[in-house]
Amino acid sequence: MATTTDPEATTTAPSDAENDAMPQPRLDKLPEELIDNIAHRLDWDDITSLRQVCTTLEARTFHDFATEHFSAKGFIFTSESLKTLVGIANDKRLNSYLHSVYIVTSMFSENALQCPHVGCHCSWSPTVRESEAYKFYLSDQTQLKKDAEDKKLLTEAFQKLPKLTGLFLADRPHHAECNEGASTYGITKIRRRTGRPPTHSPMIDRSNKDYSKWFTHVWKTMCVALSQSDRSTITRFGIYVDQAPDGLAVHPEFKFTSKTLHGMGKALRNVKTLKLAIQGGNTLIKKDGKLDLKANVELISKFARTMKAAPLEEIKLTYDQTKSSGLVHVAFLQSLDLSKVKKLSLDGACLSASSIVAALGTMQSVTDIRIEKSNLSKGNWVPVLQAMQKLPTLGHLHLMWLQEDGRKVYLLTQREVDREDEWLDDGEDFADEDTDDDDLPDLEPAPGYEEKSEFNFNDPIVETEKEAPEDDFRSPGCEDSPERGYHVCLDSADKIARYLPIFIKEYNLGESLDDEVGDMGGLPFPPGLIAGPNGGSGPAFGALMTSIFGGVPPPPPGYTGPGAHVHGGHGHGHGGHGAGGGGHTHGPGPMPPMPPGFVVGNGPGYGFMTGSFPMPGPPPGGVAQQPLPTFPPTAGTNAGTPATNASTAVHNGAGSVEATNAGAASAGAANANTTSPSPATAHASTGAENDFHAYFDTDDEEEQGQWDVD
Repeated sequence: MATTTDPEATTTAPSDAENDAMPQPRLDKLPEELIDNIAHRLDWDDITSLRQVCTTLEARTFHDFATEHFSAKGFIFTSESLKTLVGIANDKRLNSYLHSVYIVTSMFSENALQCPHVGCHCSWSPTVRESEAYKFYLSDQTQLKKDAEDKKLLTEAFQKLPKLTGLFLADRPHHAECNEGASTYGITKIRRRTGRPPTHSPMIDRSNKDYSKWFTHVWKTMCVALSQSDRSTITRFGIYVDQAPDGLAVHPEFKFTSKTLHGMGKALRNVKTLKLAIQGGNTLIKKDGKLDLKANVELISKFARTMKAAPLEEIKLTYDQTKSSGLVHVAFLQSLDLSKVKKLSLDGACLSASSIVAALGTMQSVTDIRIEKSNLSKGNWVPVLQAMQKLPTLGHLHLMWLQEDGRKVYLLTQREVDREDEWLDDGEDFADEDTDDDDLPDLEPAPGYEEKSEFNFNDPIVETEKEAPEDDFRSPGCEDSPERGYHVCLDSADKIARYLPIFIKEYNLGESLDDEVGDMGGLPFPPGLIAGPNGGSGPAFGALMTSIFGGVPPPPPGYTGPGAHVHGGHGHGHGGHGAGGGGHTHGPGPMPPMPPGFVVGNGPGYGFMTGSFPMPGPPPGGVAQQPLPTFPPTAGTNAGTPATNASTAVHNGAGSVEATNAGAASAGAANANTTSPSPATAHASTGAENDFHAYFDTDDEEEQGQWDVD
């Protein structure tokens, strides 16, 4: 009988000599996609070690390494950081990868080393080594500015970056990191050597103007270097700041020489995305104590015209909510070509309705509009909503925290809170009452009676269509708030077509949001109640707060015992640590007389003092509004201004104020639209007039003027 031999059973293991002769797997011989997969899983230290193994691995991982770590970078005004930027620009392999540059306004201040306050316990207590390192950076930054070496280094870098498309100024390093994951070169090393970060925000100490001057220097140096670089590849340009009041000052940060403006015009001719935060208020030019309208418009327009030829597609403008922001906004937009804009974002502006309507009339390609925290000084939002209805490509509309003359704007009718349920439950349990005497005896069914069930298990289940819940458009996180239509987000053209007519019909106003310090809605406060000397709290304010919220009663006038000396906080700060209010207050002092109409009493059920202000009602005959002008066909709106219903404030007698809706605003008519006022509401009805001057309203009746649209 024949037998078979299993070939695997007779196979012998290879010898060591044979193993040495066999080819071994090599990391540098792996397919490139596997190397990329490995590289993506390594952190900075490990990928650096991997690239140092051999030149083959260094070359095969270079693309992913450069794309991840060098496509966007932040730099500060130190010799080491700026020379690193120049080194990247001179590297023939790396310079084509860097497409976004963030210039961070990090500053080294002499105040950080010389604290003038005796006994101050600052969070930064440097060692000798850390103090010397900080002095080195301070001296280096000062010398860069003195020799204009920072401008030379930036100009050289911009000239040699062939694919530089994004250039931004940032007041903190996290902007670059949050936007594009870009690290700021030098910040980590500075923190390690000095034990603290550089100064980044003027919010640290408002009385110290050093940072504001430094911010201006960095911004103008960046712009001048860009104008001298002959670089025209920029498609994204602007600034990032934490707070709008920290943005660009109209004067002097919009002021450049004609040569610089001409060079910037060439450098920014291809910009598609523009993001700016602009201050108004005290940054505008004044003449003889009054706003110089002509000089401001000329200065703003000259700067804005550097982007007049740019095919702008996205514009984001943030203002500081001052009254003069409307002037800045109109002067800026009138110098730009808005015909290709697809996304418009407006935040913190105070302007007239007609200026928004006129701007929307030129944006026939816009698909996304976002308006937040903006106040209309003249007119109302209904013509703006009507203009939005006529935009053919609008597919996303975001309206949040709008105001009209300082009052909340609701795009939906507010529902009255039903308080009836609060009085039904008085704590008694009616189910436990003894009612046995009135109960009938239990009845038994007759013989043969069979109770029929209303539900047949054999019947097919038919699902009834549930009615979609009504969208109240409440603010995110405030779903329990009774406010409706204060935060609106429509993410499709269908929703815009459906809801805009509803918003126009139900448009109404809420309470005033006048939040000026010491104003409290126009009520007269005695001097010293809110603000004290040197930026500290007023003595009367401390006494009032103590009286309201309890605690130790204020000492009598002239008391000099323990606790009489109160520090208001030192007016300085280090790094990211905010300073106090500054100045000192010595004793809260006696309670000042209350304003007329201020009622103080003990509230029921509360252990502290409560107070209430009588709210003034609407004047007889209604609230008069300024008439809105008519616009050319390109303005994208009809001439009518709808009648708006003012909300009335009803005092409930318990120290609170209830806002009750007076009604919804009706749609605008072609000419005049009037509504008879009811006893409980004040209707403001205005008609259209053939007047285009409101496009240039500056919110100051004595300082209004006109300028050429061209």
